[in-house]
Amino acid sequence: MSYASFFLLREEFLRLLTTDGGTNDRRRKDFNQAIFSPEGRAVWTETDLDMVMAKFDKAVKLLSNPDAVVAKAADYASCSVCGARNERHRCMI
Repeated sequence: MSYASFFLLREEFLRLLTTDGGTNDRRRKDFNQAIFSPEGRAVWTETDLDMVMAKFDKAVKLLSNPDAVVAKAADYASCSVCGARNERHRCMI
């Protein structure tokens, strides 16, 4: 896995963990319910590893679509390490 792919996956995973989706309808593909606040505190008292791994699986599934990867890559164009350029960027290197 390249660094760019790793950081795309990492950013999508963090987004799914900390950002509510635009809909409350669980049947919709874009439904997402944050399980952590943007500051890193758990939203639910019984957050467990299964909840976290479900978000990771969803991030992998979303980025496994080649069209999604190309669209997401356009958002990562200015960081000298991973190319990220959005306000949620958290490059760890």
